[in-house]
Amino acid sequence: HLITGTVTVSIPPVHQEGKVERPFQWWVIKRAEDPKKHFVLTEVKVEQGNDFYGALRSAYDQRAPEDHTAFVFIHGFNVEFDDAAYRTAQLAYDLDFKGVPIMYSWPSQGRLLGYNGDEETTDWSAPHLQDFLERIARESGAVKINLIAHSMGNRVLTKALVALGREPDIQPQFENVIMAAPDVNAYTFTD
Repeated sequence: HLITGTVTVSIPPVHQEGKVERPFQWWVIKRAEDPKKHFVLTEVKVEQGNDFYGALRSAYDQRAPEDHTAFVFIHGFNVEFDDAAYRTAQLAYDLDFKGVPIMYSWPSQGRLLGYNGDEETTDWSAPHLQDFLERIARESGAVKINLIAHSMGNRVLTKALVALGREPDIQPQFENVIMAAPDVNAYTFTD
């Protein structure tokens, strides 16, 4: 089942565009996080369905009409929740995005040898992403929605888009679809 909520990420003053600064880590060695040098999750707050979409509407109420946009980032293979949150924050910050950045984190195993398991999980995740995108389009207050998927996240997205293609009332809201390093079969993509 889908869990919704908000995540707050601090971005270090030394941030370089295009990077997600994190502490050195190698196998069992891991340095401590330092908010002056690293992206850090400062708050994770679960908000149940209607409360979540109400919070999104409130976020748009505080923005100019031209900023009633969103991007939804769908992470790829071998990515855990925290890393997806860091990348979403980095994209919003580097793009100077004035709308609401949204992340869809599907249950990747978060390990290099988990490719086959992640591949199977994309089938299960696609209908959940479809439902999530429909609710974002209908209930969030966003006028334009951009979709950004990376790697295997493109499999989740393409399957969801096929189903969303049957929903003509929400299609104009999806403005751009960005498929970065898509791990998608060429025939599936063209179909």
